[in-house]
Amino acid sequence: MNTAAVPAPRRAYLDNLKASLVTGVIVGHVLITYADIGSWAYREPSNNKVFLIPAALFVVLGSLFAMGLFFLLAGLLIPRALARKGPKDFMKDRLSRLGLPFLAYLLVVFPIVRWVGDRRGRSLAWFFLAQLKELDPGPLWFVLALLLFSAAYVALRIYRPARSEPRSWRPSLIVGLAAGIAAATFIFRLRFPIDSPQIFVLHVWQWPQCIGLFGLGIACAENGWLDPVPDRLRRRAGLAAIGGAAVIAAANYGLCSGACLSGEKSWREGLFMLGWML
Repeated sequence: MNTAAVPAPRRAYLDNLKASLVTGVIVGHVLITYADIGSWAYREPSNNKVFLIPAALFVVLGSLFAMGLFFLLAGLLIPRALARKGPKDFMKDRLSRLGLPFLAYLLVVFPIVRWVGDRRGRSLAWFFLAQLKELDPGPLWFVLALLLFSAAYVALRIYRPARSEPRSWRPSLIVGLAAGIAAATFIFRLRFPIDSPQIFVLHVWQWPQCIGLFGLGIACAENGWLDPVPDRLRRRAGLAAIGGAAVIAAANYGLCSGACLSGEKSWREGLFMLGWML
């Protein structure tokens, strides 16, 4: 593996991005609580449309992009950690950092959260028993997904080590990835609409984006594509993000009022995926 097996200096832009994303997730769940969109353990929806419209836009944009960015960050950091620790110690570390918190939240924390938000007077014991049947980890579904993706990457690198010579960056790579994620997301959501049931509520409808950006992060780390980020790429990506957000906002409010996320077989879903691809 061409990633140096030594501790890397902290990169401020990654810390800033992580802090911004975590803040966005917290704000998003607060908005879900008080806006008539999404699902959460506690709901107290407002009737104020002046609040609901921007809240819905924030949640929609966040649900489309936030988790993918988290997996991109994970992909950027994993190759160096694997090179430094080796497969066995790396997976032990992943199990302790991801597996144990996931189990604790699944079996202890989330039943309590659901009980606190319950308005039907059900007992805490009822929620603990229901959790054993439903296996719903709430917002920590991504922790299990990241553990699975990390294990798959370790298995891949054991079977096929990374190239010693880095690949060169080509703009067509990001265009092809964006088109592939958009197409795969469209197809996946026909079979797995948003909030459709899966074991551990793994949000399979988001996996094309999560896997694609996780893989992109790994490729960037192994080939040094973002050390540093080329100014030309940064400017073009910023313009594409603004254009995509505008298309999504228009689709959400002018055309389908949020139904585009539901997995309906319609041209509106396609327009949503076009905005995502941009």
